[in-house]
Amino acid sequence: MEPAPRQRVDDEETLEERYGRGPDAGQRRRRTVAIAVVVAVLGLATVIWLAIGAFSVPVRTMDRGFDIVDDTAIDVTFVVVKDAGATVTCRVHALNPSFAEVGVKDLLVGPAEDAAVQVTTRVATSELATTGLVQWCEVVEP
Repeated sequence: MEPAPRQRVDDEETLEERYGRGPDAGQRRRRTVAIAVVVAVLGLATVIWLAIGAFSVPVRTMDRGFDIVDDTAIDVTFVVVKDAGATVTCRVHALNPSFAEVGVKDLLVGPAEDAAVQVTTRVATSELATTGLVQWCEVVEP
């Protein structure tokens, strides 16, 4: 005995009973507009948050150069931009050709008349350093 052939029922009324009525064009348009508004608001909020964060950095540094003294020391020159009355601590490190740290120094930069202060400091090294950089600076709370 052969099984009865399946009947294909896909009339609109049966589909609505099974799956419910789909959104009409107006509902789809409103949903699309709502999603676009949410994405735009989130994008604007992100841009504002990033802009505020970029301008609220209390300390910036700019590497100016270095002078290799010998196998045991390197002089590192950099500029610290901060509030003129602020005191910051900066970590300066010396690197070898493989970019391994071969020397480190924490340095206190006190209040100055200008916001930008150029600093040169000597960093002791365990072997020949081929570069010297500021790793970070942060404001020291009074």
